[in-house]
Amino acid sequence: MDDDSIQTILLVTAQSVFDMKSLTPEDDLFALGVTSVDAVRLVSALEADHGLVLDMEVVFESENLAEMAGKIVPVE
Repeated sequence: MDDDSIQTILLVTAQSVFDMKSLTPEDDLFALGVTSVDAVRLVSALEADHGLVLDMEVVFESENLAEMAGKIVPVE
């Protein structure tokens, strides 16, 4: 799976989990009002629905969705 596909999956999953109509790779989730509980839901959905792992620490340390997407890895 290439980086663009992973970024698309992250954006679509985040839109669904957070019920937000449009997100861009440059968006900072926490600036948009996403909570830590919401972030857990995103991480869980990525793994359950797409077999992708996003570490919670990365979620909190990333400046935007593009940075997060670059650190997602497939489940081993």
